[in-house]
Amino acid sequence: MIDLTIAQFSIRYPAIAKSACGPVALAGAMRALGGEACERHILAIAREEGWWTELEPNSGMLGPAAFEAMARMWGVILESIDPERVAGWARAGWAGVVSTEKHYYLAQPDVTGYVKWPSDPDSIYVGNTGLSRLAIAAEWTTVDRIRDVDGGINGCWRCVRLELGGPEVTMALDLAWLQSVILAKRSKRRAVNLQEHLVTLKTALGRQA
Repeated sequence: MIDLTIAQFSIRYPAIAKSACGPVALAGAMRALGGEACERHILAIAREEGWWTELEPNSGMLGPAAFEAMARMWGVILESIDPERVAGWARAGWAGVVSTEKHYYLAQPDVTGYVKWPSDPDSIYVGNTGLSRLAIAAEWTTVDRIRDVDGGINGCWRCVRLELGGPEVTMALDLAWLQSVILAKRSKRRAVNLQEHLVTLKTALGRQA
């Protein structure tokens, strides 16, 4: 499975990294919908708008409504769903976000079409968003496990589509480009600005025209 999210604790500043789960999940949802945005930019705007803070004792997203507002600003159209349906939607190709008072998880679809899903129909692939929640510490989990560990679920959404118009949102040109973005973020070159890759690619395409 290709993980659509970055490793949360790869973010440089620990105080920001430990509370960045909402923006990290949103960035992954955008990739699932064919878009790309920088987590740092999402975090900066969320802080400015009062949707997220790194300050204790209320670090992180300031509730499900704040996540919905943040997603809306970035053009991500969400549909509120029963958490029990998120596994089925993920297998059908739709990303889903599961929110608790402690963490945000991205239930990821298979963007390659080649993944053999686990026999348990309730299993969801949460990738780095599961690994970064130390009480889960796994790439695969279930909604029941999340509910038990985090003491309940306070929001769950299917990521329906991405509408252009959000700040600096670029559409992935094709699946190969999307995969190259994800692989670049998982390699030692995490510090490389992905916007520079896009400019280079657009320039090359322009020369071939």
